Formats: sequence, C-alpha cells, structure tokens
Amino acid sequence: MQTDLIEQLTPRESEVLEQVARGIKRREVAQQLGMSINTVKYHLRNAYGKLGACHLAQAIGRVRSSELQAQR
Repeated sequence: MQTDLIEQLTPRESEVLEQVARGIKRREVAQQLGMSINTVKYHLRNAYGKLGACHLAQAIGRVRSSELQAQR
C-alpha cells in the first residue's frame, strides 16, 4: 500500500523531497532546480499530502519504509 503512495508522487515532488531529505536547504534546492522557494514548498506540501505525512521526518520515514518493503 505504501508503495502505491510513493508512486503517486510526481517526478518533481520526488526530486524536491529527495534533495530536502539529504539536508539541502529549501532555498538551495530552489536555486539548483531553477524554481522559487514557494514552488519548493508547494511540491513538499503536495508530497506530504500524498504520503499522509505532517512533516519532513514523517515523509522520509514513509518513503524509506516503502523502499524496504519493495526490496522484500
């Protein structure tokens, strides 16, 4: 079920979430990806919603859990 949630993320949502999860600041992500800080926040909010997460740590946990389940 969680794998289905991950697959619902757009490529851009996944990319932004991955960068922020690596510890890159949102402003730096925006610069690297050529978007505004508000667009970064928009993609993160959408990703959190699709993952059923309230914050970054919870979103990362759900992604990692899903990846572990997919490896089985």
